[in-house]
Amino acid sequence: MKTEKLGEQKEKHGENVRITLSIRRHGAKTPEGELSSEGALMAQHQGLDWKDTEPTIRAYASLFRRANDTLNNLLEGIEVQDDAKLHPLLKRGQKNELTPPDWKNFDELRVNLKKAKAEGGEHGMVRYLLNEPTAAEDLENWSAALAGMIDHYRRLSDRLYDDTNIRTLNIAHDVLIADFLKKVLVVRDGDNNRINTDSSDALDKFFDTIGGPINYLEGFDFKIYSPQKGAEKTIKIILRGKEYDVDESKFNDLVQKANLNLHKGRGDKQDWRQEK
Repeated sequence: MKTEKLGEQKEKHGENVRITLSIRRHGAKTPEGELSSEGALMAQHQGLDWKDTEPTIRAYASLFRRANDTLNNLLEGIEVQDDAKLHPLLKRGQKNELTPPDWKNFDELRVNLKKAKAEGGEHGMVRYLLNEPTAAEDLENWSAALAGMIDHYRRLSDRLYDDTNIRTLNIAHDVLIADFLKKVLVVRDGDNNRINTDSSDALDKFFDTIGGPINYLEGFDFKIYSPQKGAEKTIKIILRGKEYDVDESKFNDLVQKANLNLHKGRGDKQDWRQEK
């Protein structure tokens, strides 16, 4: 029978484990859809602001150049923890290319997106997509991919060393962030009634209540806390300095859908306005 040597202590796992998944929109872009010089500078400053927070162990971006360029500029300020200091399970990393989908009806969407942008700017385009029935399936699969990434770390928390406190960073897009929040963020009105997102007017009220659309470099932190191994995990969303509950039923539905691997990100059509 294998025994421990005298004085040897086993590493303990799953107790007082805290994981933060920071999901952020890319920086400001040029008319051609690339990261602008202003966006790059803002990302560098944002990275410096984050430098002294919990260690960033993994950093990801979508396949779009503006997202990758945003990440590179953020990392000029953030110190990404060296793999040698990490728990072995975390060294494996995870491929998280939460890139926009190859929309099934892209040609039709492109025409309507131009109209939406002319009427309401970039936020008008997001509002259009969130209310467009023909985009619903692609959005659901995209949000499911994000939920699946988050669930990976929720399940992993039982296997991390006690008192672990880490953060991952993912640079994504405003449509994904908005759709994910629309689905899982529990937002209440002044009478403590949950605000639904079933209609265009209700969706407007939802975003007005949380402070408006998602701006450049904005997003949310998804907080996972494991009090002890095998215990139920606490999950919360921090958005613009306020803590929100998560609709765990909807979140778990998205996780189940993520297991089907339905979301397929694209690397082309990075500037939809130039597509014919």
